[in-house]
Amino acid sequence: MVSTDLLGAPQARPGGPLGLSEGKSHGDAAGLSREVVKYGCDPGQSTSNRNRRYRRRHRVRGLSWFVESTTGERSSFHQVQRCGFALNSLVPIKERDGRCYPCNVITCGSVWCCPVCSAKIRARREVELEAATTEWVSRGGQLAMVTFTLRHDASMDLVDVLHSLLGSYRKLRNRKSFRRLRHLLVGQVRALEVTYGENGWHPHLHLLLFVRDGVSQAEVEAEVQGLITDWRLLVESSLGAVPSVARAVDLLWFGSDALTAAGYVSKIAKEMTLADSKSGLDPFALLDVVGVGRDRAVARFIEYANAMRGRQSIAWSKGLRDLFDLGVAKSDEELALDDDDMGDEVVDCCTRSQWNRFVRDGTVQDHLVWVERRLQTERRRE
Repeated sequence: MVSTDLLGAPQARPGGPLGLSEGKSHGDAAGLSREVVKYGCDPGQSTSNRNRRYRRRHRVRGLSWFVESTTGERSSFHQVQRCGFALNSLVPIKERDGRCYPCNVITCGSVWCCPVCSAKIRARREVELEAATTEWVSRGGQLAMVTFTLRHDASMDLVDVLHSLLGSYRKLRNRKSFRRLRHLLVGQVRALEVTYGENGWHPHLHLLLFVRDGVSQAEVEAEVQGLITDWRLLVESSLGAVPSVARAVDLLWFGSDALTAAGYVSKIAKEMTLADSKSGLDPFALLDVVGVGRDRAVARFIEYANAMRGRQSIAWSKGLRDLFDLGVAKSDEELALDDDDMGDEVVDCCTRSQWNRFVRDGTVQDHLVWVERRLQTERRRE
């Protein structure tokens, strides 16, 4: 595991791949959060979500090399270093919804640390969620969501807050209050989300509940109320801070609105708007910070990468996938490698050496934009 305390370590020269400033960064978490908002929301920073993802992956790659050269240890996200390079002698480029994407390239499958793979993985898991919720509603079932949060502040390390959240949830599952709620369900999908905001790291758990036919909203609400006391006691025991009664456990009732339920749970499958610092920001936005806040953002992203390694983003309860004939869940690596939804038409092609140069230089998105503009010009002439 790599130390996250890089603020006092020798810094790269200005103008390097990370753009680190000299010396230590000063300012509180709220200050860094404002920096993340400033650069993550600036329209001039990105012409599309896809372009932003490729730029961020290039920064993660450079950050991984920086960690290794600075500490002499392999980073916890070293697999991103190879992500995007050509698998074969040729790299076909296909078009989908007006945007171009490469095929036959190496994928790292890191849902937490690679912006490019993360988007592919989450989008594919979102399709499964939509299929399951739609099918359940068609059978007469209903849907709800419970969110578990805890009280935290900027002084807390992510690994401690995350350990408290997941540990408390594991213990809660053995409490009578949770077993009573489970009797009303055919299953649930757990989604882990982590954001960064004015109060530091904010990990929280979403549970999408597949409520049995005939169970009322009032019955579910009553059992969720029973969870609050147990949850607050468990969190206090592990973290030393008691979440408020109003915020500890939150219930959203969707009833038969399948699309809203699936979309809400899988919002972590989409690019965040990065516009609301109160609710928290996508950790990938830390990669956009420049200037005096850069060193602190780098340290926070490394802390995040270390803490999230090996964590599941979405997990289905036993038997629930079989109920909807979804089969065995694919791994993150398998989903990242899957290009079947890209279609068959190749609109451009690069040699291995050409494409790998784009990857090393961090100009993949520039080439893809060039291909898109060329296609637009050709179609206008037709």
